[in-house]
Amino acid sequence: MDCWRRQNVKDQILASVSKDPNKIDGLPYELQTVVDMRYKTVANINVDDGITNGSNCVVKKIQYMQSGSQIHSMVWVQFDGKKIGHQPGSEYQAYYSQNISTEWTPLLAIKYRQTYLST
Repeated sequence: MDCWRRQNVKDQILASVSKDPNKIDGLPYELQTVVDMRYKTVANINVDDGITNGSNCVVKKIQYMQSGSQIHSMVWVQFDGKKIGHQPGSEYQAYYSQNISTEWTPLLAIKYRQTYLST
């Protein structure tokens, strides 16, 4: 499939997605991520580690692993609860550095898909 056709298919798919938050379970179509802003998780990411739907956190760092990319690869957050979010930290130990606190938890992008059945 050539580049023009791929872009055309992408545009058709995006045009079919509702941008009305009332039609997508109240989730925004796009979410701006800002350092030092408070957020809540919108999915059960790791229930055993306390990262559940509605966990409060503050974005501490946005990391782009591919240079020139406008899509972040990892968002480092600090959860309000001291016991929340420590399992991913050990799993991603290699990503910690001098400018990343061990109190922060790395979150990777997840896809949220809502399926609507027509009647």
